[in-house]
Amino acid sequence: MSGNTTEGKKGVTIFGTGNLGLSLLKSLMDRDVPVSNKHFGIDESELLVNEQNMEIITSVNFDSSDLELFREKVSCVIVTVTGAVLEKEIDFLLRLQVPLIIMSTKFDEELIKSKIADSDISVMFLPNGLLAIIDFWKRLQKLPMLGDEYEVTASLKESHQQYKQDPSGTGIDALNYLKQKGFKADFDFSEFIPGVDGYYGCVGCIRVKRSQLNIGVAEEFLDAHGYHTYRLNYDRENSAAEEYMQSMYDFLISLENYSIPGVFTFKIYFSLNGLVIIHNMNGRDTYAEGVVKSMIFLEDHKKGVYSVHDLIN
Repeated sequence: MSGNTTEGKKGVTIFGTGNLGLSLLKSLMDRDVPVSNKHFGIDESELLVNEQNMEIITSVNFDSSDLELFREKVSCVIVTVTGAVLEKEIDFLLRLQVPLIIMSTKFDEELIKSKIADSDISVMFLPNGLLAIIDFWKRLQKLPMLGDEYEVTASLKESHQQYKQDPSGTGIDALNYLKQKGFKADFDFSEFIPGVDGYYGCVGCIRVKRSQLNIGVAEEFLDAHGYHTYRLNYDRENSAAEEYMQSMYDFLISLENYSIPGVFTFKIYFSLNGLVIIHNMNGRDTYAEGVVKSMIFLEDHKKGVYSVHDLIN
């Protein structure tokens, strides 16, 4: 890997050196993005950072007297902790007074945004760093409403590494965008169980490795993948429904151009029962592209709260 901070250049700091944080750190360094030599975490990631002459620190042992030096050395902080940890640490993060890229999900959005509103920094909410997914979400929001004379039901089967503690936020967001356009999608995760296969209304969550191998996940990516298959079923004999879905297909088909062999696949096609949309990712390297674009965006936007929609536009 290359890309450590060089003299005179500010570097990126990771807040949350778990699997996602470390994968981002490696990817950014491979892209020659300057990185800091200090990162926030409380796990075994010292194994990685020690060989790169980096240091793992925590908000508890961070010396306030180092704040001025920290601001001189750090261009932005990429936050990859869980939503619950973000809620606990947001005051500390804002005290750093450097731009934030928040990749956390499932947090009290009203609480976090109210605290950020009183700060003088720029913040990007980036729940998914994959530009293809950001573009996918954007296009779903631009779809016209479904007609009253037909019904389209949406379902999702998603697969992620076994230790993932919740359903796919990416998939749930997509289903919610579809629901806003009149698609039928009923799901309830109140009894979600991590680590096992489960079905929660129209959403199936695959977490058992044998099941994942059966749906085509390569063994090397069992611990780092995100597979999503949406089925949009309707009466294909209904001409109005068929016209709408054909228009939707035409609107989304160019997303296939984001595909990278062996890394990311976007595919859309018609089945006997309706439209099928697939986006599969192996590894986490592709998340870095959205992070890099966010960094460039925040350089030109010195204060405010921004979302992936600002980024893609």
